[in-house]
Amino acid sequence: MMTRQRITALREHAQAAQLINDADELAVVVTELLSAVEAAQLREHLLRGDYMALLAAARASIAAEQCCEAAPLVFLRAELDRHGQLPAAGERAMRVLADATTTQALIAHRADRLPIGT
Repeated sequence: MMTRQRITALREHAQAAQLINDADELAVVVTELLSAVEAAQLREHLLRGDYMALLAAARASIAAEQCCEAAPLVFLRAELDRHGQLPAAGERAMRVLADATTTQALIAHRADRLPIGT
């Protein structure tokens, strides 16, 4: 992922290249920026897909519960397991909700699977 500092450096590089009328240097900057945009779009696409799968699993679990189906949480459990995010056996719901490290682990897990821009 491109940092704010890297974007500022590229902006300064582009301004300097423009001042000396260096089209090749401008092309380098544009190429790097486009690469970063494409990487961000791919990350967003993957995250949206995961969000939609999680939302569908949650909705299916609620529908299964409303219809008194056996094991209504099977959909949600499978989706959480797919991401390595099932809570530990015996872990309390309030602990899971309040535990910031759970959120951090999810973010780290997702970051490991996502392409990294420059």
